[in-house]
Amino acid sequence: MRDGYYKNVIAPMDDMWELGIIPKGDFYTIVNGNILGYFVVDADNNLLQFFFKEECASEASNIFEFIKKRKMINKAFVSTYEPRYLSLCLDKNDGVDINSMLYTEMKAIEVKKPLESIVAELAKIEDLDEILAYHKDKVGIDGDWLIEYCKKLIPEQGLILFKVRNEIIGTGEMRPSYSSESYANLGMTVSKIYRNKNIGTYILSQMRILANKKGLVAICSTTKENIASQKAIEKSGFYPYHRVLTIKLK
Repeated sequence: MRDGYYKNVIAPMDDMWELGIIPKGDFYTIVNGNILGYFVVDADNNLLQFFFKEECASEASNIFEFIKKRKMINKAFVSTYEPRYLSLCLDKNDGVDINSMLYTEMKAIEVKKPLESIVAELAKIEDLDEILAYHKDKVGIDGDWLIEYCKKLIPEQGLILFKVRNEIIGTGEMRPSYSSESYANLGMTVSKIYRNKNIGTYILSQMRILANKKGLVAICSTTKENIASQKAIEKSGFYPYHRVLTIKLK
């Protein structure tokens, strides 16, 4: 069924949702004699994913309504790259908001170094303590999940450290897409004291060059509220191609 779901997705999925949020939900099969599909809900009973097989497409709306009432689901998170799931949510919607902006590369833009002293280094496992301290003290990100995340990213050569005078002032991330082999998800952080200096734009541009050298198309995302991140992403040559929506269901 997962393979069937991927066949109906019209663009690369954002990996924060694909590998981070959705797998933490509870998965249910839809059964009426035979398995008709599946759906996923999170800990707050929000719908995260809904899939139905082609042979029951004519009953999809009724199945969706049954599940919504049976599980007392009042809200759904759905992307515009999931047209069948999105259509069902819109049919039952009582209000729509944008949750996240999903970007893909549009054109190559040369971004000059905002500081001549910036150097980029491939992160090594022995840098882990320094990386964790940087995230905690300079970015405000902490938690056990970050340790495991970095331990996975570093061996894959997916974490780049951007330094000034041997101090980490930013990081760049590159994560090959799980479901779309020709794409890579990019991410970046910038130290609080170095923000608003075009450094985020520079880091993203460098990570895009790295992805392209590997033959991958770069994609990335940010929340609707993070205007600074949106500006940095767009200035580095990306455009918003899809959205993750929050849909209130009636």
